[in-house]
Amino acid sequence: MAETTGRTVNNVEMLNKPVTLIILLLSVCLPMLAQNRLEPCDRGHYRIWQNIFDRYYNEGAWYQYIVEPSFTPPYALYLRYPMEGRASYILEAKDKEQTYKMQCDTTVYLRLAALMEYAVHTAQYPLSGRLGLDGVQYFFFECEKGTTIWTPQAHSIAALLTTLMDNVWHAVKQQNSSAIHQQREQIDSLTYYFKSLIPDEEQICASENSLGGVNLHNRNNNIYLVFPQTKESPDAIKNKYGKLFLTVSRWLFLHTSVIDLNGHIDMTVKADDMFTDDTFKHLPWRYYLTVKESDLTEERLIAVLRKRFASQLYLPK
Repeated sequence: MAETTGRTVNNVEMLNKPVTLIILLLSVCLPMLAQNRLEPCDRGHYRIWQNIFDRYYNEGAWYQYIVEPSFTPPYALYLRYPMEGRASYILEAKDKEQTYKMQCDTTVYLRLAALMEYAVHTAQYPLSGRLGLDGVQYFFFECEKGTTIWTPQAHSIAALLTTLMDNVWHAVKQQNSSAIHQQREQIDSLTYYFKSLIPDEEQICASENSLGGVNLHNRNNNIYLVFPQTKESPDAIKNKYGKLFLTVSRWLFLHTSVIDLNGHIDMTVKADDMFTDDTFKHLPWRYYLTVKESDLTEERLIAVLRKRFASQLYLPK
């Protein structure tokens, strides 16, 4: 009996070791995971930092990055969209002394804006707050949506994000456009990460179009698969190609900057015997291309899109 009891105790101890290890790992990893996302601003943040917002929040900027260190003056970075009478994209860096303005390349500007948008939209309250007597409080805004992070842990996604934004701020202050272009790879890498946090879209719409055919499109109406003059009903097309459309739409969203830089993409499907050329047009804020009906498989359609948008891939996947 004693031997049996001893074996039982040993078995329990052996079972407890993995459980204890898992608890220890979670206690270390969960705070690190929390540091990969920004945190939504709440009433407490606005009340505590009101003095900073009064001086550095810019009503005219769509995207902004505001930093409040404990022992040095605050600073901010603003992204302005072109206004009436002004065709260029402007970056502004502000410190306690003055504001520095610099015209920015459209592509780089839109990529940076997309990064800030996805970082803000994927913000999440942490499992536990992080407090300290010194450090740096960072704020990110997309229009009026506010997020924050306090002194992110080294090598976390949030730390990489704030380092990137600081690099852009310094480049604007120094009027060094090449230094901003050097951030392109990091901008894309971080954008890919924050995009991956957004859940897969499950909603798909099918409707008749003016050509007597059917359109499949996503909820945001920025990706279309067009079947001109088909004899099949919208429901039949949706049942036949809906899953493919969602998979390809997710790939376009996650792996390319097509939607971020151009807004919309229309893919018109033509029967193989009617296909004369692979029409490809790029108009302001919209792409048009034609694909063969035989290309409507996941592997072949993604291959077509990968070739067409090779210069806009986030990662070579």
